[in-house]
Amino acid sequence: MTNRFDALLRLLETHNDRGFAVGVGFVDGTPIDHAFTYAPEFLRKYEEHDLSRHDLTLAVGLQTDGVFTWSSLEAKHGPSQAMAVARDFGMVDGICISVTANGLKSIGSVALANPVELADYPVAEIVDAMDLATLDASRKVKDGNLSVKSLQFLALAAQGLPTAKIATQLDLSIPGVRKRQRTAQTELGAETLPQAVAMAASRGLLSQYQLV
Repeated sequence: MTNRFDALLRLLETHNDRGFAVGVGFVDGTPIDHAFTYAPEFLRKYEEHDLSRHDLTLAVGLQTDGVFTWSSLEAKHGPSQAMAVARDFGMVDGICISVTANGLKSIGSVALANPVELADYPVAEIVDAMDLATLDASRKVKDGNLSVKSLQFLALAAQGLPTAKIATQLDLSIPGVRKRQRTAQTELGAETLPQAVAMAASRGLLSQYQLV
């Protein structure tokens, strides 16, 4: 974790009632840095029922930068299965913050015990902290001698996806995927794809937690 990521965590910890989730530097659905402080029982249920695929904070946050209350997302997009389960754990409302910095997306979501007005929440301070943490994540990629495109490829390869599936995910041809692989290996100085994945993971560039 970077110092700026730690600072972001301290800020989110201060401004929640029922925990928070944050992913910094998303690459094809996987964040470079992440943290979850929701109740363990909720997190287990979230994973068991694959609720990341029914979570409006992720669906909207990955597509749009901005600040949204959970209730406003449901009012606009309809009921959310993930939020319905969250309410069972006392998460009456929440705030989702999504930013993009240096080509990387970050999303934070805090759970609150009561409906919230954005005007009463330190949104600007959290957005600034997320911007800084995201910039640090992008530097981590650069310092690891990886381009974001190579990291996107390795994040998918690390999941064991076949070349055809990676091509679809990245909107590339099969030869394009193979070129992306060669580039990633060259950037890392790896002789094989498994070695490249292992090197990226050892540098903390590949999260072990897949969100979407």
